[in-house]
Amino acid sequence: MGAAGLAILAALAAAPPDPGGRIAESAAAAEALQGGLDGAWRLESAGGQTLFVFQIADPADGSGPQGAWRAGRGDGVGPLARVRRAGGSLWLEFDAGGGMTRVVLRRAGRSRWKGRISGPLGDLAVTLRPVARLAGAWPPV
Repeated sequence: MGAAGLAILAALAAAPPDPGGRIAESAAAAEALQGGLDGAWRLESAGGQTLFVFQIADPADGSGPQGAWRAGRGDGVGPLARVRRAGGSLWLEFDAGGGMTRVVLRRAGRSRWKGRISGPLGDLAVTLRPVARLAGAWPPV
């Protein structure tokens, strides 16, 4: 083994690995690459019924959010035609069959949005809340 190999072994022996610290650093770096809308969201009626579930990718590089929707009953999926955020407002548009559905929301707390949905379902008051996401899967309805 050469001098370089011995130096590497000595460095490894002198600094025991700290997997917890590395995991925390990796998680912080990953979070820095995501915007505030990144993840799974549930759109609920005023009565608490899940109308739609959204999976949104919100890169922190400023390229803008994009995503997909799934009907609350699980009988339809598709891309979001438009996701726009400006200040404390958020707009989502998608075709859930029967025409465009529009969701207009205002921030109502740290991780909650309130507003209205209009389209084939009619015009309803709604709340958008984050939900836990199962790895590689849509969140449960």
